[in-house]
Amino acid sequence: MRTDVSLFFFQWFSMWYDSAIALRIVDVSARTENHLLGMVIVFLTNAIFNGILFGIYFDLISVANRADNEFQQRVDDANTAFINAGLS
Repeated sequence: MRTDVSLFFFQWFSMWYDSAIALRIVDVSARTENHLLGMVIVFLTNAIFNGILFGIYFDLISVANRADNEFQQRVDDANTAFINAGLS
């Protein structure tokens, strides 16, 4: 899994790559100011949706990790109780 810093750089370079492709390749290049404005609006909308989806994704991961940690804590408590009672 990526760390926060490497995830930031991955997203940063992906943004620059997508921008370079959209603005410099002839097939998808904006030819008028209206096209350029449309592309900027599409990129901003895409960034908003990506932010929302990444937020939901990381929230789900934190909930799953919290459930795993709670289960592990219960197992550790049970093991400690067995050791303290001399049952293991």
